[in-house]
Amino acid sequence: CSQYTIRSQSAIDLFLGKWTLESAASNVQQMCKLANLSNVMEKFATGIQSFIRAMIGLLKAMMARVEAAVDKAQSLFDFGNSGGDHDENVMETAVDNALDAANSMIGKMLGK
Repeated sequence: CSQYTIRSQSAIDLFLGKWTLESAASNVQQMCKLANLSNVMEKFATGIQSFIRAMIGLLKAMMARVEAAVDKAQSLFDFGNSGGDHDENVMETAVDNALDAANSMIGKMLGK
């Protein structure tokens, strides 16, 4: 960005300075390059913004899936016996379900 700023300032200084017939084409060309570069930077920033919004959506969806799996596991745990083996199996199943849900959601976002 600093390089862009330096080039922009340099081009503006040339553009505002005295023009000769020889420098006119070069000055106009420099301003066109700056305008094009600013369009590229705007598209890049828009792409980054879209990516961040998609990641937020992914994280929210994953969080909802994990919360649902935890709620289901908790209800099974509360409903089930108090025996140690059964409780461990329920929690292990809940963790597996949460991981599967997260993997599935990531796969869908990546198109796999």
